[in-house]
Amino acid sequence: MKLSWWKSILAIAVLCMVIAMIMVAGFLWRPVWPGSKAEADDTASEPLDIAPVMTEEQRTQSSDCFYNQVRINNLATSYEATEKEDLPLGVIDADHPLVTSGYLEQPLTCPVTGEYYVLYQSQGNNAPHTCCPTKIKDHLLPE
Repeated sequence: MKLSWWKSILAIAVLCMVIAMIMVAGFLWRPVWPGSKAEADDTASEPLDIAPVMTEEQRTQSSDCFYNQVRINNLATSYEATEKEDLPLGVIDADHPLVTSGYLEQPLTCPVTGEYYVLYQSQGNNAPHTCCPTKIKDHLLPE
């Protein structure tokens, strides 16, 4: 049996439509049985009661720590410009020049642990940089 050109095209088009309808039906209708992945996917649309990543207190502490580090960085830059000398690197405690020369009234500490901040020389940058010794992710000031 030989089909004409138009009938061949029509047969291919009908075949493609049947395949497409089977694929669509497979995506829209999924059998669900207890413990199946489909059942688990169906429950994903229900609202979840997820606790916030950070509590308000943690967010405040992180913000305060970040602010302290920015403040120390700014004071260190100001000190070096005014005093024309490099600050010693290391722990910023009561004996540090930022405190003894009056740039800070008292050494600043991390609000979480109470540890003193550390001044270090960052790579590729002449200005000193401050870090929180706690190593808490949200307390790290970008260089």
